Amino acid sequence: MKNNPELIRCCRKKLRKGRSLFSQAVDYISLRVLVFLLCYMWFGANIANNVAKVLLSIITALFISVAMDLINSLRLDALIKKERSRAAELELNRRISLLTEKERSRLIGKHIASHRESFGNDRLVCSVSRPSGVTADDVIKAIRGAKERKASSAALFHSGTLSHEAAVAAYSIDDIPMEFISLRSILDSEDAKALMPTIAETDNIIIAEAETEHKRRKTALTSPFVAGRTRGYILCAACLTAMSFFVEYSLYFRLMAAACVLLGVMAWWLNKASA
Repeated sequence: MKNNPELIRCCRKKLRKGRSLFSQAVDYISLRVLVFLLCYMWFGANIANNVAKVLLSIITALFISVAMDLINSLRLDALIKKERSRAAELELNRRISLLTEKERSRLIGKHIASHRESFGNDRLVCSVSRPSGVTADDVIKAIRGAKERKASSAALFHSGTLSHEAAVAAYSIDDIPMEFISLRSILDSEDAKALMPTIAETDNIIIAEAETEHKRRKTALTSPFVAGRTRGYILCAACLTAMSFFVEYSLYFRLMAAACVLLGVMAWWLNKASA
């Protein structure tokens, strides 16, 4: 499972909730020092020999550290498996939504042929290829078409999600029974294998999502210092300074004004350096 270093790096960062390398090192060292101190306190209360206390504390702390590393490795394996399953399912749904009309008709026809007893001549079959899913308008159109063709029921094949409004609309109109059938549920093993992404493609999807999330966080961190923010900070500092002459606790307003000036200077300097 751990044959992709980039995937391991992304999942390990997600497992550690995006903390920096410095914070991870501090956590790693401090936790093991704490374990050693707890072991030393326990052995100190039960053993009189100082050398034996230290040796037993070190050995026990090492065993606990190895166990903690093993647990973290198992958690990483479980996260990689979970992310691969999630990314594969998303990519499969995306590929299903991109099927051509001919391919969709083939899948639907194969399903109807294998369930001939539930699909009679008086049942309307319709399909929604919209990736966003089935809406209430789709349900109303299907029911209207079933009434025009004097069908006793309707079956709606879809490749997206089923909205709450669509389910409510189908439930509220009880004279025409409506069945929602997902194309994902009617895929046989051969079709699913042809559409299912490979492990390499799944790993690339996970890595691309991690890079997108990294760029989003980087943009969120630099957004207070984008071009044009300097004027706003200076104006806010001027307003806070003016208000400080009319309030009792003027020091707080002037401290906030100084913070705004500092942010304005940082925004000006960073934009000047990038330019």
